[in-house]
Order: sequence, then structure tokens, then C-alpha cells
Amino acid sequence: MRKVIDSWALMAWIQGQPAAGRVAKILEQASSGSVELLISMINVGEVYYLLAKRLGPRHAEDFLNRFPALPMRSVVPDGAGIIEAAKLKGSYPISYADSFAAALAIRQRVPLVTGDHEFKRLSRILKLEWIG
Repeated sequence: MRKVIDSWALMAWIQGQPAAGRVAKILEQASSGSVELLISMINVGEVYYLLAKRLGPRHAEDFLNRFPALPMRSVVPDGAGIIEAAKLKGSYPISYADSFAAALAIRQRVPLVTGDHEFKRLSRILKLEWIG
């Protein structure tokens, strides 16, 4: 089974927010091999800048250094993925970074793990695993 995780979920886990336990369980499933967890590299960048902005550059760098050890595979969008994300951004009131998470989940035909309310607007075209 595959899933895509978005930056909202990773930030909840990093910051110990209420959804952190659910994210930790998904990360455990990915570590055991029962789930293949994907993330768009755009969303990795989003986590980096959010941490830098909210907690300072040291926290952002710590995340970046720890990221390769996390049980997920980053996906760098190709040209078609960038256009798919742009089409979603042009059609729905979501952030540009969120459009990459959605485009990856749609392309892979897998659920998106999130608690970000913006994604509810895409529920007709996107499978959500709601952790919010």
C-alpha cells in the first residue's frame, strides 16, 4: 500500500501537535514496510521554510539533516507533475505547495495523509486519509 504525506502532517509530527500520534503510527508502518510513504520534494521544501520561519534556521537544518533517515521516499516533480499541480492550483483555492502533494497523490492513485482543511475542497478528485 502506498500513501502520500503532506507538509501539514509532517509539521504536526515535528511540533508535537494533536495529530502527531497518528503520523507516528503511519511512520512506523512505513518503517516496517507495510506502507510505502511518498512526499513531494516541494513539500519537503515547504517543511524546511516553515520550520525556519517559525522556529529558526537551526531547526530547519536539523530537519533537512534527519530527513534521509525518515521512512519515506521524496519525489521530485517532473514537467508533467508541475503542470498537473499548476492546473490544480488554477482550479481550486489551495496553496501552490499543496497542489504538488495533491498532484502526486492523484497521479499515484493513493490517499493523501493530511489534516489541512484546504484539501477538503478536492475530495471529489482526491482520496484523503484525514488525520486532523
